[in-house]
Amino acid sequence: LFRQPQLALTLKRLSSAGADDFYRGEIAREIVADMSRNGGLITADDLAGLAVPIQHEPISTQFRGYEIVSVPPPGGGLQLLQALKVLELIDLDASDPNAWYETIARVMQVVYRDRLSWPFKPDEMTDSMHRWLVGADRAAELAQQVRAERKQEVIEDDEDEGDTTHLCVADESGMVVSLTQSIQSLYGAKVASDKLGFFYNNYLSTIPRHGKFLSLVGNVAPRSNAAPTMVFDSNNKSTPIMALGAAGSRRITSSVMQVIANTLVHGLAIGEAVDAPRIHGTLSGKAYVERRVATEEMVRRLGNSFHVVEVKAARSYSMGGVQAIARDGHGVWTASADPRREGTSSGL
Repeated sequence: LFRQPQLALTLKRLSSAGADDFYRGEIAREIVADMSRNGGLITADDLAGLAVPIQHEPISTQFRGYEIVSVPPPGGGLQLLQALKVLELIDLDASDPNAWYETIARVMQVVYRDRLSWPFKPDEMTDSMHRWLVGADRAAELAQQVRAERKQEVIEDDEDEGDTTHLCVADESGMVVSLTQSIQSLYGAKVASDKLGFFYNNYLSTIPRHGKFLSLVGNVAPRSNAAPTMVFDSNNKSTPIMALGAAGSRRITSSVMQVIANTLVHGLAIGEAVDAPRIHGTLSGKAYVERRVATEEMVRRLGNSFHVVEVKAARSYSMGGVQAIARDGHGVWTASADPRREGTSSGL
């Protein structure tokens, strides 16, 4: 049991001293001292050099008459938007769960394979490149790969479970926030500051060490799967009808995509959509499916497309943890916390 009373004091100080204290003030000095005492890597210059947050315009695409808005690279929003566009092009009988889940798994595998083909730096993504990557022509090419129904070449690719936190908030004036923050692996670097109360992250572990694109150098931006997302009615873009995001490393994208599809394709309420069974396809040729839908027929069909099919628990921790809010036609918000992980929903 890990208690964090010092974290409360750190947050209280930030609320009064401001975020700059973390990078150049008292908190920064304690981080540097902690690193010095324990052989860490972070210096005062490192912290001071990161004091200005990077801001990007969101990226978006249309899906079944709705506008889906998410984060650009290095986040996972691009893969989410691509997956939805590909899914929209595939003529599926949504009432056939075997076909539906098999397609979801193949779509995620193809989309992440495509990410390897375009390893551009975040600041290199132009408006024209964005339009092409989430456009109809590229989606049609990826959909053709999904329809090929053959086992893809195995690409060695580790997927950890991810220690990510997501929250959604809406107020009475229509302001909506969808926020994802992560320290990468479960418990991050597995060490915490005893005086400041928080875990250090281990995001550098995700960056290739030698000879690959975005390899480990100063100020490199590590890739992330975080995908805080909002859904707008295309006829009314003043306030979103849904805000959501997830924890779960690579399963962030697949779980968020499935919740959006469950609401906009299957017509499920947000709580039902978050709770619905999930599937996930990987670059390493594995398919994970929750036990509630893992019939013999489903497993057999997945075996045609994946080298390994693994049946997970009915509500598996490793299949992502989605937190979501949705607004109905009367302006009433409903919140849903994923039963697969910790989380709560409340209204005031």
